[in-house]
Amino acid sequence: MDVFEVNDLSELSRKESDAEKRSRIYEQIVNLYDGRLLPRSASEPWVESVSVRLHGQYRTAILNLLELCKKWGESTRIVALCTRALELDPYEERLYLEKIVALETLGRHEEAEDLARRGSAMGCLHHAIEPGRAGSAYRQMRQADRNMESEASKLISALPDTENTGACICDFETFKEIYRVQRGVQVRYGLQVFLAILTVAPSQNTDAAETALMVEQLGDLIHTNLRQCDVAARYTDMQYVVMLSGSTAESGTGSLERIKAAFYRIPAHGRYLLSYSLYVPEDKADSGRARRRKKTAKKEK
Repeated sequence: MDVFEVNDLSELSRKESDAEKRSRIYEQIVNLYDGRLLPRSASEPWVESVSVRLHGQYRTAILNLLELCKKWGESTRIVALCTRALELDPYEERLYLEKIVALETLGRHEEAEDLARRGSAMGCLHHAIEPGRAGSAYRQMRQADRNMESEASKLISALPDTENTGACICDFETFKEIYRVQRGVQVRYGLQVFLAILTVAPSQNTDAAETALMVEQLGDLIHTNLRQCDVAARYTDMQYVVMLSGSTAESGTGSLERIKAAFYRIPAHGRYLLSYSLYVPEDKADSGRARRRKKTAKKEK
């Protein structure tokens, strides 16, 4: 329930124009957040995505609250907020700098020096940062944060939208890299990956230009008939290799049958056959273990 409440409060804080009311909303979020969501189930896909979003909402709230406290000259409150926040995020450099600057403002120089030493020892503070220079380092970090936020906005606007625009068609070298990443996702989350090879077989005495056009049209059909999470590449002059992600074997076959039916609606298809094979990729380590098990079984017999 706290996840939903934090989400609602985050939306409310974005709409609130009054700084005092906004600070109270931020404080509610900070008080609700008690660390990473369900750490024992952190590898679950739904937990992972919600946990990252929740922590981002908390981080936005605590940093914005600290900014308001500085504006109002509430250094004691800053120290208290940072003390608890560092228990939840012990490697957050920004929190160390906020607390050091606040301690210096309050004249608590020894505490500031001790915190600077602890931050440096943990590796989350630059070794050259000293209490007296923490303010300069803080301003440098704030500028870097603002620049990063601007760059992040540019990056997001430059990325393609998530509407279904069909399968990704790429060159074979790119396909291999995407395949490597997808196999890693498969191992981690148990999502099945299928490989398919589609082959165009021309009859005798077909025109080379027409054949090239038919293979090119097959690529267009693969693009329009598969999903945007699927990937395909030209494998040979007459073949495409396709990777279907998160499909069952039956639905994968259905997709390939749709492509085949569309291919046979091309006027010149009478001089060409289209065949496909669907594979479940196997880890080399797994296949090696399987062979060893077979040898062991034979010996036991």
